Amino acid sequence: MNDFRKVLLVMGILLFLLIGVAVLFALVSIGVWMTVPEPPRREGKPASMVGLLTLPLRNANFRSLTVFVCARTMAVMVAGPFFTVYMLKNLGVPYTQIAILAGLSTVSSIAANPLWGYLADKYGHKPVLHISSLGIALVPLCWFFATKSNYPLVVSAVQVWAGVLAPGVLLSQFNLMVKIAPEEHRSAYVGFHSAAVNLAASLGAILGGLLADVYSGLPEVLLFGRPVAHLQWVFLTSCSLRLLTWPLLAAVKEEKEVSARVVLDRLRSGQPVSTLWNLMRMLRSSDPATKAQAARSLGGTGSSLAVEELIALLDDSDRQVRREAARALGEIGDPRAVAPLIERLRDPTADIIEEAAEALGRIPTGRSLESLAQMLGDERPSVRKSAVVALAELGDARAREPMERMLEVERDPTVFVAAAHALSRIGGRRVLHVLRRLLRRSSPGVGRKELASSLGRLLGPPGVFYRLLEAEPMAQEAMVARAFSGARRRLARALATDPEHRAQVEDNCSAGLQYFARGRYGEAVGCVYRLAAASVRSFAASEKGDALLPGQEDQDPTSLTPTQRVSLLLRENEHLRINLGFLAGLHSDSRRQELHLEEALLAVFAYQQLMDALAGLERASGRSTRSPEGRQV
Repeated sequence: MNDFRKVLLVMGILLFLLIGVAVLFALVSIGVWMTVPEPPRREGKPASMVGLLTLPLRNANFRSLTVFVCARTMAVMVAGPFFTVYMLKNLGVPYTQIAILAGLSTVSSIAANPLWGYLADKYGHKPVLHISSLGIALVPLCWFFATKSNYPLVVSAVQVWAGVLAPGVLLSQFNLMVKIAPEEHRSAYVGFHSAAVNLAASLGAILGGLLADVYSGLPEVLLFGRPVAHLQWVFLTSCSLRLLTWPLLAAVKEEKEVSARVVLDRLRSGQPVSTLWNLMRMLRSSDPATKAQAARSLGGTGSSLAVEELIALLDDSDRQVRREAARALGEIGDPRAVAPLIERLRDPTADIIEEAAEALGRIPTGRSLESLAQMLGDERPSVRKSAVVALAELGDARAREPMERMLEVERDPTVFVAAAHALSRIGGRRVLHVLRRLLRRSSPGVGRKELASSLGRLLGPPGVFYRLLEAEPMAQEAMVARAFSGARRRLARALATDPEHRAQVEDNCSAGLQYFARGRYGEAVGCVYRLAAASVRSFAASEKGDALLPGQEDQDPTSLTPTQRVSLLLRENEHLRINLGFLAGLHSDSRRQELHLEEALLAVFAYQQLMDALAGLERASGRSTRSPEGRQV
């Protein structure tokens, strides 16, 4: 008996302490509430009681919102009271686990609340309500799949899902109501809305109870391979009603409305969790280093959700923050950043011209191209170089002409090299001849090598010509020797029945190699060009060439002249045409003045590319070659 009294005493003390803590927190909350300033009151026009009650009904937009919220609340309450009943009766969930699952939903709501608040402040309450109300409409359907064996996983997922979406519904629903209600007599609007919603909740609960009684008498049926009975029908009904009420929100209008699809697209564009975390760091910090790091991280997420905040950082007082913001906007590539970046591009005081140009180079729009092209005429070499690099990144063929004009007058070597590289990335037949003319007039040094390297990227795969250009002199001679040896073997096979022309090929190969070794590059290029022309004519006149000539199915190939055959072949193969055309241009230059080493190396490289193209055509034809007659070398 004494032990029982001790237990009662301990329980009484604990109960007293709990009540005391609750009273203490209540007093603290009253004290905190007393510090909240009262907003200034505005007296509205006097109105009768009936007039105040009918005011909300006469406001079409407010009426539409109230109808939607009432309908949604009624649909929610059809199943809302039965979730706990279903866990206890059907799933056999202990009370302790029910409390834990409820706590899981609460924690999820607390964690998700900042996200919905941020989205509502940025895009408006209606799109947030659109998204969250649709997502939470599916909650009853998820309960349909819960069984005694899987409820720890399924119900936990449902609670987290509902907990994440519930703050979006509650926050946007209330704030949208306050925003739509006119300031004058707002209390009447809020009171009417609350009364209507509470009435709808009561009716929904009553309807749910009636449906539960009706469904309890129905036999169990199989639906999608699962047994359905009693409360499961209530859940399915609630889900259907929620989905049916969702389109009612379309009638509600919000100032500066943004569609839910736009918000979803921006949420999906990157990593929303990482984006939100870095946005919070950036917005709450007053440390420039933290802001710059957060901006850099936001660029890495690729999320367009952060574009507006990064644009605002372009005016930050710290230059490093502005630079990182511009770079991040370029990595995200959202067109909304184009106009602000152009403004900083034209503002020398912003001191981020290079970064803004680089960012514009990653956002392919007409305005980006136009602004960068205008920068090519800037008096500052660093600005011109930044514009050239950005235009190369855009890769737009429309940038070719302004860069070609700039190259004709550019005197700064670093800008010149960057422009040559940019043109090689943009490509085009005209670019090839422009760079060839510039190479002809260039002085020895890095600029000439860069021009030659750019031409090599236009003639063949990137990096291949570089190995030839940067090889040691002896290695270069060995590579050139292999090219002439390959030409000799190939043409010897093709001209096996023509001793005279075969002898001419032998002479060109031997002479070309000797000219190159003696530094007589013009004569060496002439030999290479004649070998290339012979190779193309040989293939065009062969049986394999016949198989690839276009539009000759009904015409005898022998009726075509050698020149017609070559023209048709070159017209159908751009790579072959580019390399042979380049060799022809170099050969023409060699007749007027002596060429330099880089031009000779390019000629050898172009011939190798031409031979590779012909080998590919031979494999594509699938037929044996024949040795034609009447060729000239």
